[in-house]
Amino acid sequence: MKKFVIYLLVLVAVGIVAYTAYRIYLPSTIAESLKSGQKSSLVPDELQEKVTALKTSVARDVGNLPDLMAEASIDYDDLQTMLDRLDPAEVTSALREISSVDITSTGQAFDIVKKHVSIEGYDLEVFRDMFIRNSSVEDVRKAIDNIREYEFFFPVGIPVAKEVARDLLEASRLEIEKRLAALESS
Repeated sequence: MKKFVIYLLVLVAVGIVAYTAYRIYLPSTIAESLKSGQKSSLVPDELQEKVTALKTSVARDVGNLPDLMAEASIDYDDLQTMLDRLDPAEVTSALREISSVDITSTGQAFDIVKKHVSIEGYDLEVFRDMFIRNSSVEDVRKAIDNIREYEFFFPVGIPVAKEVARDLLEASRLEIEKRLAALESS
């Protein structure tokens, strides 16, 4: 009986270490790899290529961000705060529901996200018109396909995406603030 208890305690300890590595260490390691551009053995090549392509695309589209921020009446600090307050578990819940239903409109997709995601101090409803205007059902369906393809990665992927987004915002901060100032003065 004593051996059984010792084995059980060792098993629980190994489980705690594995869970900690999966939920804390692995996301930060993957985020570091993606931010630095250095390949990591923890990030599959296919995923590394997709994230690099997405990062390049997002960096290219940063020019549109100040217009959207001005329309929503948010500044750079608001955007950073919203990102910091975003709960990955809520995002994962929203993505799971979106991938389980047949999306017929971008408004329906927005409603699902809003049902699951809340950001303290901010009303997400101000983003509805922008989301509907700048997305299509086809965009949402492509995102759903990616979700289904990488479902195993989402518990780790959302914190990683948050880190990459934070870094992209920081790298573009001067450009965003300069463009926002120009929009405000015109």
